[in-house]
Amino acid sequence: MKLKTFLIGAFYALTFMLMGCTESTVEEIIEDIESATGIALDQTSVELEEGQTAELTASLEPADINGEITWSTSDANIATVDNGTVTAVAEGTATVVASHGVFTASCNVTVTKPAVSEPDPNLPSSLKGSEYFVVQMDQTSFEAIEDRVSADLRPDEGSKFLYIWDNTFNNGTPQGNNFYGLEEGWISLVVGSVGWSGAGFFASTSYGDIDMTAIHQNPDNYVFHAALKSSQDNTSYTLMFADGTSEIKVVVGPTAQEGIAPYTDFTRDGEWQSVEIPMSHLIDNGLNLSSPISNVNVLAVLAGGTTGTTFDMDAAFFYKKAE
Repeated sequence: MKLKTFLIGAFYALTFMLMGCTESTVEEIIEDIESATGIALDQTSVELEEGQTAELTASLEPADINGEITWSTSDANIATVDNGTVTAVAEGTATVVASHGVFTASCNVTVTKPAVSEPDPNLPSSLKGSEYFVVQMDQTSFEAIEDRVSADLRPDEGSKFLYIWDNTFNNGTPQGNNFYGLEEGWISLVVGSVGWSGAGFFASTSYGDIDMTAIHQNPDNYVFHAALKSSQDNTSYTLMFADGTSEIKVVVGPTAQEGIAPYTDFTRDGEWQSVEIPMSHLIDNGLNLSSPISNVNVLAVLAGGTTGTTFDMDAAFFYKKAE
């Protein structure tokens, strides 16, 4: 009885499928069902860099059979497929499948990040690293590391901004060359007369996620770098780093600010000095970069409340130092 029911159901299903088809179309469908014995791909694995494409060709078996082939991917966030054209989206692995009826053939797709060229050996040491998240840098220096930049967070008045809080800073007057010896600008601010000061480098929601999870997973060799200069011996700055929930403060200078002891200082001779803060220090103190962040002050700064205190900063970025 069950077999009879199944055969009747199959008969009606086939009848409805064939209704409305021309006689020649019906013959093709029946021949396809009867004759196809499998499907094969010309490649069973491919390796691509992000953004690259590869062409897959699917063939029905036996060779003289024609029929419709459908394509799918196990993870469109890693690799997409359109009529056999595979596009690498992001690092990882995915499986692309070609199907015809009950027959399938698959190709394993491995996506890697684009190869990074070796930096120019003549570059300053702070520009020889990798995975840069740039907060402040001149355009010439930026172009020298552009293929190693993970995120350009420099203010553009579109999705990234430098906000002066409650007009507590005035614009300074940059003089001389920047940290890399170029005649290009930097951030120069002067404390006003309100008794405190603050500014923030803000990446808005429209910029999107900032993915620093690799830093959180293995902070060794990652640092925050900033170039500072001053001729004012007793000034201290508080640098603040946010993840959307926590805010970690690091004091640079000779004296405490807001009860926070200095982490480091720099020579006050009016020349540019490098300051580097290990990312392990920030993470150990509560900065959580285990998931992408957004809509945050990537960096903020306080420069005290003494009118006339200057804050000159250049070459501010997170990066992985060259080994």
